[in-house]
Amino acid sequence: MRRRAAARVLVPVGGLLLAGPVGAVPALAAETVHSPALSVLTTSGSALAAAPGPFDGAGSTTTLVRVVLLVAGAVLAGLGLLRPFVAGGPGPSGPGRSAEGPTAWVAAVLVTLAALTGYLTGDVDVLGTLAQIVLAVAVPVLLPTVWVVAPALGVVTLVALQLGSVHSGVALAVDVVHALAASVLLGGVLHTAAGDRRGSGDPQQRGATALRRVAIGAGVLAAVAAVVQILLSGPYSARDLVGTGYGWAALVAVLAPLLVTAVLAAAVLNVAGEPVPAGLSRAAARLPGPLRAVAPSRVLGALAAVGVGAAAALAALPVPAAQAVPGQALMRGVDLGEGPVAMLVTPMRPGRNLVQIGDTGPAAGGHTGHDMSGSSGHDMSGAAAVGVGDPATPFAPREGARGEWAVVDIPAGTDSLTVSANGTERTVPIDVGTDAAAAPAGATGPDGPECASAVLGAIVAGGPSAGTATRCPSQSLDPAQATALRALVQVLRTHGVPSVSLVSDSSPRSVAAANLVRAEGAKVGLRFPPNAATDPDSAVLVVSGWQGATATLQEAKQRSASGPTYLGGTYLAPWLLTGGVLSATPNAVLPLTFTPQEPLAQNYVASLAAASPGAAPSTSGFLSWAAAAGRPVSDSPTLYGAAPVDVPMSVEPPGSTGHHGGPNQAAWFPGGTVVQIGRPVDPS
Repeated sequence: MRRRAAARVLVPVGGLLLAGPVGAVPALAAETVHSPALSVLTTSGSALAAAPGPFDGAGSTTTLVRVVLLVAGAVLAGLGLLRPFVAGGPGPSGPGRSAEGPTAWVAAVLVTLAALTGYLTGDVDVLGTLAQIVLAVAVPVLLPTVWVVAPALGVVTLVALQLGSVHSGVALAVDVVHALAASVLLGGVLHTAAGDRRGSGDPQQRGATALRRVAIGAGVLAAVAAVVQILLSGPYSARDLVGTGYGWAALVAVLAPLLVTAVLAAAVLNVAGEPVPAGLSRAAARLPGPLRAVAPSRVLGALAAVGVGAAAALAALPVPAAQAVPGQALMRGVDLGEGPVAMLVTPMRPGRNLVQIGDTGPAAGGHTGHDMSGSSGHDMSGAAAVGVGDPATPFAPREGARGEWAVVDIPAGTDSLTVSANGTERTVPIDVGTDAAAAPAGATGPDGPECASAVLGAIVAGGPSAGTATRCPSQSLDPAQATALRALVQVLRTHGVPSVSLVSDSSPRSVAAANLVRAEGAKVGLRFPPNAATDPDSAVLVVSGWQGATATLQEAKQRSASGPTYLGGTYLAPWLLTGGVLSATPNAVLPLTFTPQEPLAQNYVASLAAASPGAAPSTSGFLSWAAAAGRPVSDSPTLYGAAPVDVPMSVEPPGSTGHHGGPNQAAWFPGGTVVQIGRPVDPS
């Protein structure tokens, strides 16, 4: 009910905004990515400190409320801060007898409606809502007096903090400067507009030149702050600057105050007896008749408001991808016509690179914007391709891994990849550099998806070397996982398993794991005959990579249709905990040194879902994430059972309201569950 009420409130908000005296502000119903707080007093949202990714976002309701709140707040702040400096000062020419009063009251109503909407949608707590409303109403009430400065300072503080709510450090400071400068620019334009309408005999009209000079300085400062924010927060390439919604909004935040400043400067020059630039006059003369009849002051006010609205909307638009760095994997969103999908390129070096494209989309899960964590999505198989020029390499699925994959040979010095699907083509900026250092072993082979998952985990954690693939998990046997395999051998012995069909591959980790299992099994009398797979009472222990494990499990599932097989159980190595592998078997047992339901592991799942919706959690990804975040994982080996029994225990992706009739793709085992089935095992 509260959300329906919020929607009803937003209708008059949008109408008042479009019809308000400050001019029209476009409704930026953009697909959302970055999840902004509506207020510093917000009470909702995840406590996870995940790095912003190209898909975490807010809905269009939050976007509209944010734009209304900041634009109307900037109007109030500007009117209040500059009111004492208007020629004639506060007094009988206050809001009751001037145009500033109605403007201030309309802005106060907009702030009130937006604040109430934020409260109804759960984005702002009651104290934050009351503070916004009280300060907003106080500005028009006190506008005739010098005391209006006090609530105006409070309003501009809230505007600054709300504008910078998605940044920290220097970027936050730049947002504060931008908010203050844009508010002063708006106030200067509105006050001089009121003086223009009064006529040349009004005392405020005689001080209009001084106000314009103040507004000019504020406009230059706002434009400079917007440029600095682009340098700090992106877009980091010319393609993203002119080819994305975020880039266009960033450009508007720069150009709008610059245009207002240019017109104000021309007016000041004209008042001083100098000619207005001829080009500006000719441009104005070419406008259609109805536009020439519009008061220039209203156009300037609308333009300044559009600049503030564009800056406010940046928090709800797709976050620009990080600048590509040679040797560091690139993760970004790519819109291929049906909404954006996650794209990962690793290791970002000259030569063979593995490119993954996600297989989920916004339409699949019932979400809006760029939240692409639905239960199903784009089937790109055979339809999407990637390359450097022609011919392009088609994407194809890989056993045990989610998404579509392609191996692309990228020459040194290449600065872009071309991705196409179903008639839609996109250019993705990259930078592989010129250093032809060899890619890590296993990065593009059968174990490439697991290596990419580990790299993605480090990217999500935001460690100092996030995205740098130096060694893939399949190239060595982790000591903790070796301990877990020893514990598993002990369990097989105590359960009287007669023989074990050991499945391995040629990767260094698998070879080491197979040797360890055979050596430990020989100590306790466990047999590994070459024909164990034909013994229905035997068990199967898979220590290969994702691709080989999935093929083995699918084959066993097919054989079980004609008779009993592997009655001793199906056992998987710890690194095979990922949805693509688990979905290939009706049940399996894994020895793990962490608990998938513990807060640390669930934080990883939620962070991954926010940064790259559709990406599958995995043991290697979790361990890489925990290492990059400096979070130790050192539990004793414990057996966990994985079965296709959907128990809603896992963390939902941000913005999700349920499973929407399908399995939660962000879970360790979509459509199933992973639960502890015994006490920790002492491998000694």
